[in-house]
Order: sequence, then C-alpha cells, then structure tokens
Amino acid sequence: MSTMQNQRLEGLSEKIFLDRYAWKDADTNNAKVGDVVLVLTKDDPKFPTKEVGEIVKREGRKVTVKTRKGELVESDVEKLTLTIEKTPEEMWDRLAAAMSSVEATPELQEEWRGKFREILDDWKLVPGGRIAAGAGASDELTLFNCYVIPSPKDSRGGIMETLS
Repeated sequence: MSTMQNQRLEGLSEKIFLDRYAWKDADTNNAKVGDVVLVLTKDDPKFPTKEVGEIVKREGRKVTVKTRKGELVESDVEKLTLTIEKTPEEMWDRLAAAMSSVEATPELQEEWRGKFREILDDWKLVPGGRIAAGAGASDELTLFNCYVIPSPKDSRGGIMETLS
C-alpha cells in the first residue's frame, strides 16, 4: 500500500540501501541478466569495494555487470550481493507487514499495516538499521540496535556497576 511513487535512489544512497537495508537473496545462483546487484570490484580483506550495477551477461558461474558508472566488471556469481528489494517502498512494505504481524486478528493486522506504512512513507519514520535490515526478512537477524550507557569507571567493578 504505497502512498507515493517509487523513489529512485542514486549514487551512495543506492549503494548503502542495497548493501545495508534491502532484503537479500542468499542464493546468488538466482542472479540473472537484468538484475540490479552489488558487485565486488576490489577484493581487499580490509577495505573491499562494491559497486551497484546490472547484470548484462551470464555464462554459468561468471557474470558481466555494467556498473552505474558504465564500467563492465566480470565476476563470479558468488561475489555478488543479490537483493530482493530494489526500492525503499519495497522495504517499507516489508517493515509494515512485519510490525503489524503481532496483532491478534487479520483485520487489526491490516489496519496497523496501513498505519505503519503511512508513517514509513517518504522517510517520515526511519527505524534503526538492524530493524530496517531484519524485520520481516529473516529469523536469523537481530533487531537490536546499539544502546548508549554511561561511561564506566576504568575497572572490572566499574563496568559491572554501570551495567547493573
């Protein structure tokens, strides 16, 4: 129930959305020509680099991806990040469905799905990153974000005191 047009993210915004928040397809064997993916362009253990692009060719386990910058990158399919969601609206639909799923009846679920979806539209409410990435996507992802606590005294006892 989107109340606005699909937002086209560009540049770094699109890369961050696809990498951090969009629901992923863990089976990159599903990648096909025309799919928008993140392709690993620098396989560095400390500072890897990914770029957004579209698969333009696939032969077995090898793909050719045309990046948003127009470069052609050849890659193994295993080094792709394949997303199910491509737009914020798709993420908002998933989040609204997940948040409303705890309601007791289908009618209440639908009512609250609509309310949540409306407040998510146009980034009026931005859930924390773990919530945006995990709600409705997988039972294996945590929905906990970081919590700020007072700085403990520099000792084991001080740490335990702060946590209690």
